[in-house]
Amino acid sequence: MQITPAALDAIFYTINTLFQGAYSTTPNFWNRVAMLAPSAGRENRYGWLRALPAMREWIGERVYRNLEASSYTLVNRDFELTVALKRNEIEDDLIGMYNSYIQMMGQQAAKWPDDLVRTVMQEGNTRLCFDGQPFFSASHPTFAPAGGTYQNWWASGLALNSANYQTVRQTMMSYVDEAGRPMGIIPNLLVVPPQLEATGRQILNADFTAPAAALGQNAASIHQTNVLKGSAELLVLPELTNQATRWYLLDNTKPVKPFVFQQRKAPTSVALTDPQSENLFRRKEYVYGVDSRGEAGYSLPFLCAAAQA
Repeated sequence: MQITPAALDAIFYTINTLFQGAYSTTPNFWNRVAMLAPSAGRENRYGWLRALPAMREWIGERVYRNLEASSYTLVNRDFELTVALKRNEIEDDLIGMYNSYIQMMGQQAAKWPDDLVRTVMQEGNTRLCFDGQPFFSASHPTFAPAGGTYQNWWASGLALNSANYQTVRQTMMSYVDEAGRPMGIIPNLLVVPPQLEATGRQILNADFTAPAAALGQNAASIHQTNVLKGSAELLVLPELTNQATRWYLLDNTKPVKPFVFQQRKAPTSVALTDPQSENLFRRKEYVYGVDSRGEAGYSLPFLCAAAQA
């Protein structure tokens, strides 16, 4: 093939079509557990309320709800994925050998938010959220006048089973705000690694359960109706496989989700095809890549709990 500007335009049009096709058809999970926070600058600063706001009877003046003074900042980071296309292979009509790789680039670009959100999920027991505690903590401050703490983290001894699932679920549904009122948390999504898929399905989908695992049921030596069936949806994530016993229970029914995906720049494809470029002169390579900017972090810890064996 003779390399001309028109030929290069055609080649990179095809490459970009392959990339966009893979990018647009790749499934994601991040939006099941995180909310999208557009970003217009270097960073976003978040101020969270201490609890979910509730209406009150209007007696006297309005009561102002101030955003939490200990605000939370997420600084955007840069990301890229680039491939070099050798000039000789284009001249020899071998560009098709890159097709599968370009499609994989499209998939990886689409999974970029998943990667960010997965990281903050798995590191939630060490990374801080807006109240100064790790996002997953056994001692989040309640901010109530009488003080006190609440728990959304069980570091050990809580393997996924019917009884422990109900313990975490009940704890979350019992959270109260600084005035002592129930916050109305509705845990509706159980997130597990592949190693816990069968257990999760047994808890949430089975019609019957064995008496030994049936919370609050009699000890008769017969199967009992599974009263937990349908109490949440199950989300199995291969991305969590390196933490084989950890599981998460979330309330994603609220406008605010427990995790934040902050996007400054969506994945954007770029190409370096200038025949006068230094890269082509030195290395005989054209360049095709994708870059993006963003970050992931935490919102309200009472919307998600985590436990492990």
